[in-house]
Amino acid sequence: MAYRLQNRNKQIPNGYTYIQPETKWRPTRYCSFSTLVAQVVAHRKGNPKLAEKYPTLPETVAEEMDEYNASICARNGWLGYIDILGGAPIPKTPALLAEEQKAVSAAAGRVRKIWSGVRTLDDWLDSGEPAVAQELAENRAGKCAVCPFNGQGDFTKWFTKPAAEAIRRQIAKVTDRQLKTSHDEKLVICEACLCPLKLKVHTPLKFIKAHVSPDVLDELKKAPDCWIVAELK
Repeated sequence: MAYRLQNRNKQIPNGYTYIQPETKWRPTRYCSFSTLVAQVVAHRKGNPKLAEKYPTLPETVAEEMDEYNASICARNGWLGYIDILGGAPIPKTPALLAEEQKAVSAAAGRVRKIWSGVRTLDDWLDSGEPAVAQELAENRAGKCAVCPFNGQGDFTKWFTKPAAEAIRRQIAKVTDRQLKTSHDEKLVICEACLCPLKLKVHTPLKFIKAHVSPDVLDELKKAPDCWIVAELK
């Protein structure tokens, strides 16, 4: 199935975009469609190897950019911005294939994060070991409450239904144990590790250490004052 933009003079969500696979180059954010085409042409002409491999004629590049951005709209369900054309699908460009692969890899990484967090909490809750001292939990929660990585919203915004239900069951277990902090109303989800913070702040460090991956730790290090990073040192 092929897609085309309904109106090239109308911006799509997040703006027109493109990634040149070989150079990882992107156009100016929120540029117009005509500017997108001009920038792609200039980038390719400025690199002889790209100019040999990819079209540089503005009319041809415009068709390529139309397909690329219309396919992004289709993939995200933004059907109000595109027309769905009949007939055989138009062959995908190398750039579009690379973008799709990137999206698949990102989704897989997110799933790994979610279930790693679920296993961390399950290991602790099923072990029967006590939570950390209340003073430590309060200190951790205070840092999470003001952290820019403290994402807001219902669990269904962050997780698939099975993961959301698993986390709700975990929260029920913690509630039965009457574990809480004075910051609970502000605690939702850590955007770096995708763990529910109301549970994470009570978790003994050894269970966290057993499941935290190097890429998640790198993300946590971007937070201004992450207690997980500090305690793992």
